[in-house]
Amino acid sequence: MPESTCSVWKITHGATVLLDHGDRLLSEPDFGFGKEVEVAQLLRGEHVAIFDRGNVSRDWSWSRIVRRADLAASREWRMSHDVEVAALGKADITVEVLNGASYLLKDAVVQTMRTASGRDVSGHNADVQADYNVVGGKLELVAN
Repeated sequence: MPESTCSVWKITHGATVLLDHGDRLLSEPDFGFGKEVEVAQLLRGEHVAIFDRGNVSRDWSWSRIVRRADLAASREWRMSHDVEVAALGKADITVEVLNGASYLLKDAVVQTMRTASGRDVSGHNADVQADYNVVGGKLELVAN
C-alpha cells in the first residue's frame, strides 16, 4: 500500500472539486508545461539558432484517495464522479494553496480521469483512487 499525504491544494473546475484541502494524495500534484521551440540549422553557422515560439500548454496530474462508507458506496462514487467529470468542458480551473496564493488555469480541460477501488488501493475496502490529468493554457496569479 503506498503512503499518502494530506493535500494543501484545492483544485476546482466550476463547482466540481477535483482535489480538496485535506484530501489524501499519493504524492504532491505534478505541475508541468511545454512550449514550442524552433531549432534552426543555419548555413555556415557555428551553432543552431533557437527561437521561442510560445504556445505554452500546461499538463497537470495527481492521484487522490477518497474514502466512502463501504465498497458499494465507493463503487457508486466512482461511477457518478465519472459521469460528472466527463461532462466538464473547457473552463478555467481554480487552484488554491492552503494559507497561500490562488491561481487560475485558463482554458483547461480534464483530459483523463481513472478510478480504482477496493483493497488493492489502500488496504481499505471503501477507498477509491482517482487519477486526474488536466491540460490548460495560461496560468495567472489571482491572489497572494
